[in-house]
This record gives sequence, C-alpha cells and structure tokens, in this order.
Amino acid sequence: MFINKTTSYNIDFKAKFIPRNTIDLHALTSILSSIMFFPIAFKTILRSTPTFITLIRLECIYVCKIFIFVFTNILGVTNLSYTRPSPLLVDVKSLEDPQRLSQEVRKVLSLDKRDAHHLIGDTSKTAYMRIHEVIATVLDKLASFKEAHEETLNKLLLDLSRTLILVKYQQARDQISDRLASNIEVVLNKVIDTVNNAISILRKGGSIDIEAIRRVSEGARALLDSFAVLVYMYSR
Repeated sequence: MFINKTTSYNIDFKAKFIPRNTIDLHALTSILSSIMFFPIAFKTILRSTPTFITLIRLECIYVCKIFIFVFTNILGVTNLSYTRPSPLLVDVKSLEDPQRLSQEVRKVLSLDKRDAHHLIGDTSKTAYMRIHEVIATVLDKLASFKEAHEETLNKLLLDLSRTLILVKYQQARDQISDRLASNIEVVLNKVIDTVNNAISILRKGGSIDIEAIRRVSEGARALLDSFAVLVYMYSR
C-alpha cells in the first residue's frame, strides 16, 4: 500500500452540512484499492503471477478513482486543486536584503497549524533548543565581527561547520524533522559561503565588506528565531 503523505487536495464544498476541509484523495484511493485488492488476490492465488496481480491492482485503483469522483460530485465539489508542498521554505537570497528578509520572516510566522506541522514534523523542543542555542551563539559572534582578520574568520567558519554537524546528528536521531533540518542547512550554507568568499578575498589581498557579513549573519539569526517560534508553538 502506497500513501503519498506530501500530497494534498483542497476541496471547497457547497453543501452547508459539510465543513470546509482538506482531504488526501490519493491516500484514500490507495487505501480503498488495497482493501479491494486483497480479496481478489486470495481468490486468484493459483494464477497469481506478478503481472496478473499488478493488473488487478491497477483495475482496483481506477475503480476507486471513479468512485471518489462520483462521491465528491454528489457532495458538491466546486474546486479540486493539487498541491505538492516544497520541503524548502525559505529563500536564502533574502539574507542579503533586509526587505526581502522581512517578507520571509513574516511568511514563516504566518503559517497555520497544518503547514507548520508540515515543516517541523515531530521535532523535539529540547533538540531544537540545543541546536538553536549553538547556532545563535556563532551567528552572534559573526554579527559582531568588526575587523577583517582571516584568523578570526577561519575560527568562525569552523564553528559554523560544527553547527552543520549538530543539525545532521539531531536529524539522524529523529529529533528534528527532515524539512526543518533542510531549511536550517540551507541558511547555514549561505552564511558559510559568505564567510568563505570573504576569506578568499583576504588571501588575495583584497578588502571585504564587513557590513555584508554582518547583514547575512543577522538575517540567518532572524530566520532561525522564526523557526523557533513554530517549534515552541506546535512541536511535541
């Protein structure tokens, strides 16, 4: 039985006695087809070659889809839209632009309970608190960076790399969701790339834009803080 958890269908009902709701029709189709499939498979066990069973299951799926189509039309479905949410929520380019960053933060904070759960999943508050504290400490040090010293940037770069390891470790322990981990990694990688570019410029004898480094680190901190709000509001 195959159920696509990332697939959702938004349904608008005309009937007054039926509340507006969200139904995963693909999952419903898979469940119904599996229920119909097993009795047929047992009856035809003597002829149950892989090809034959596959054909039976396909037939069950199409029958269920027809049933759901008729069923939803009886209920007065006026709009059936298909969406597949992206696992990546934030636009990391916004870290370079305060105005775009503000929009990204507002987008994160405006997520409703359902969409927030899609992002944070079964993330543990304790695990995220640990990650957030470590990352925030490094970002705050980077945000207070004042002088263009390669040695200082190298140390901060190492600290940022360790934060990536921490995120992966907690993800492997199922303490934070894959989607949330992916978002954090994207943000951290943007900061790491910024620091790496600054180090490369210094090694070539050039001058770096300290304000740009500070702006990216502060933007990253803002996004992580917005994730923390969702975790504290909706996680276990």
